[in-house]
Amino acid sequence: MEDDYVSRSELDSLRKEYESDNEWRARRMFLERHCDDYRRARLLCLSQIFININFLGCKYSETLMAKVREMGAGICEQANNGCRKNFEKGYSKGSAGRRAGAGPPSKVRKTAVEAPETAKAKARFQNFMLLKAEISVMESRMDALQSLNQAASRVKVAWELKDVDKDGRIALNVDNVTVLRCTFPGGKNPVAKQCAAAATLAAISCENIEIRNVAGNLELWRGKIGPAECYGDYVTSALHKAAILLPEQGTAYARLEKALQSANIPLKFVAEQGTGWQERIALTVLNVELASAVLKKSECIKGREAQRKEELAAAIISMISSPTLKIVEAQKGFTIAV
Repeated sequence: MEDDYVSRSELDSLRKEYESDNEWRARRMFLERHCDDYRRARLLCLSQIFININFLGCKYSETLMAKVREMGAGICEQANNGCRKNFEKGYSKGSAGRRAGAGPPSKVRKTAVEAPETAKAKARFQNFMLLKAEISVMESRMDALQSLNQAASRVKVAWELKDVDKDGRIALNVDNVTVLRCTFPGGKNPVAKQCAAAATLAAISCENIEIRNVAGNLELWRGKIGPAECYGDYVTSALHKAAILLPEQGTAYARLEKALQSANIPLKFVAEQGTGWQERIALTVLNVELASAVLKKSECIKGREAQRKEELAAAIISMISSPTLKIVEAQKGFTIAV
């Protein structure tokens, strides 16, 4: 899984067929140094950026360069002298890093994800690779909108959330590539913007992204997951991740709350006044209602409310552990079903 950590026992299997001995020696040392610090997808991305900077002379934002420079301090000197000059200065043009001593790769370079054939799509694909690199070093304290704004600003691309039709279907485009297309009840409200941004960041960060030309429009795809499936896939993947991260000890509500926090989709408890003396309570993440219940007048006491929260949490834990979990559209957002 992309959220696993890289184990030291599998390091040698991560070498790419086009990597020269010098490139692989440096990248392997980078991976080994940080395999306990970063999850798989992020670490693999950072390790490739490290090689791109020091062997291929690629340029990124100052923030990203500083981060990778700190992470890779001393590695080039230990591995070989081929990239030492580039690493200490930060940048070089062209392929100076490779000319400095790395030597040509033994095989023709290929990409793990093939870029689309059209020149326009290829240019967009390169921008998405830069976005992916910037997202990998974003500060966790920023919300999804802040992160997307900052990454787009650093790569110098625009993004927009626009209405597709009158039924509330919206699309999020980055650099004129549609990443997400989904119906959000209420349209482009602040909650929808945050949710769409979070799903977009997750989609761009995936390993197997590609840009396809669909009926004249460029779209971001990951295997069978396209813009229409983007949001549902993001939510269900996060909920499945939470199911794996569930603590063994504690109440159902406490376990669920901690697991969802670890999956970066914090749990919210919502209590609303219903008809008469009734009260409606719900447990939600993002704009997805996981479970709800209506408390009658006789149940509107603190002890009973806590008991119902426990019952709802237990039901949610059972559902998010199901392989058939899916999200479905509801009146004010989404809910889950199996």
